[in-house]
Amino acid sequence: LILRGDLHEDNPPLRRRLKVVPVLAPDGGVETPPRDRLALRLIYRAVEDLKAGTGGQEPSGPDVVIINHSICDEAFGFAGAVSPWGRLLDHLAWKYRVLFVVSAGNIVDPFDLPAYPTAADMRKATPEHRQAEMLRGVDGAKAKRTIFSPAESVNALTVAAAHSDGSTLTLPANKTDPYGTLAAPNLGSGLGHGFNRSVKPDVMLPGGRQVAHPTEGDILQVHGREFADYIGQRVAMPDPTLGRLDFTRMSSGTSNAAALATRAGMLIGDVLDDSPALNAAGPWYRRDTAPCVLKALIAHGAGWGELGRTMIDIHAPAGHRERRKEAVARAMGYGAVDPERLFGAGGHRVTLLAEDRIVKDERQMWRVPLPDELRSYAEFRRIVVTLAWLTPVSPNSSQYRTVGLSLLGRTGKSDLWEGVQRVGHQPAIGFGRRGTLIHSVYEGDRKAIPFGEDGGFEINVQAVSKMPGMTA
Repeated sequence: LILRGDLHEDNPPLRRRLKVVPVLAPDGGVETPPRDRLALRLIYRAVEDLKAGTGGQEPSGPDVVIINHSICDEAFGFAGAVSPWGRLLDHLAWKYRVLFVVSAGNIVDPFDLPAYPTAADMRKATPEHRQAEMLRGVDGAKAKRTIFSPAESVNALTVAAAHSDGSTLTLPANKTDPYGTLAAPNLGSGLGHGFNRSVKPDVMLPGGRQVAHPTEGDILQVHGREFADYIGQRVAMPDPTLGRLDFTRMSSGTSNAAALATRAGMLIGDVLDDSPALNAAGPWYRRDTAPCVLKALIAHGAGWGELGRTMIDIHAPAGHRERRKEAVARAMGYGAVDPERLFGAGGHRVTLLAEDRIVKDERQMWRVPLPDELRSYAEFRRIVVTLAWLTPVSPNSSQYRTVGLSLLGRTGKSDLWEGVQRVGHQPAIGFGRRGTLIHSVYEGDRKAIPFGEDGGFEINVQAVSKMPGMTA
């Protein structure tokens, strides 16, 4: 999936090389860390070998910036404190300036679906009714469906899986598609929040569709299950019987979604390679800010869109709007990533990129020019602002994330410009400020909006820390 994407689609292969570092071993029918090795030590040594070298050897991957990490501890669901594995990734990300792309984790436990007495009733329901009941059922079991360690890592980009793939086959009548064409988080995708109730997972990408597998009893229960004969993302795999070299199968899961996020990061890297300005002082990927640039640009294509509005409405029984938004954020973070926003612009959109270092109690100001045409035309406008950073961590302190950043406008508040307002279908801004990724969408269509004196608007980045001498 990293190299070619979903084989149902006509994706060109990456032009970059992919380095694979095995850290798992076969154990019966599954792969796990070797039983005589400490899993965290394996990860530490693998990254150390890449970036610093081991045994007196040169680093094996000195220019590696993005690391796909699609393994987890299924016995360690997030419960408020960052796990040792999560702390390790945070430390390594800061020390070696790399971006870990981590899968949210696949939840196999069933959840209650009390709206349907039997599986037959579930299958006979309208797609819209079934979608709503599935989403409410998943949210109702959120305490037992949390992201798996190390997905709570504050420096990592954590990826949820959407119920989406390129298969065009029709399911048999005795199988239930929980969401149909609604690309909601799939039934097995782990739920947030992250540390200190920050936004986790961060973003969502296609992770293959799953069927709703029922277990009947006093209360009907369901869980997500692959049905690889009909749905899922098509990928290459070893032929278990004939040894064919063109064998493929369909699969689903958050590892699939994380792989596509990694692929997006590598494709973004191709675009950055072609920027003379960005590489004037040397290759962009050798700068300390490289992982932050990739993290910001992957997330920059995210949004709740119509899916978010639909999910907010479905969660109406949960109470006030902020509570409903929280339920949506737990499932898909800042939302599904639209590749078109990452790689395409056309004549109606421009993406501006800036990077720097910032220290405690410092505020950096960026002035963004706006075209004069926006003064007099009542056309729809959208401004998307994404801020990503790496922070050192203090593992034994309540101030685990030692540096926090905020996005502020000219007035010192979250408003950027009178011509747009922050839209409601996105995570509450308070949750976004608690992690290392802030992604805000502003929209508006008001006419004759005044600009600032310099013909634009300001974005201020404010650094806050309770620890001395901190830098992000």
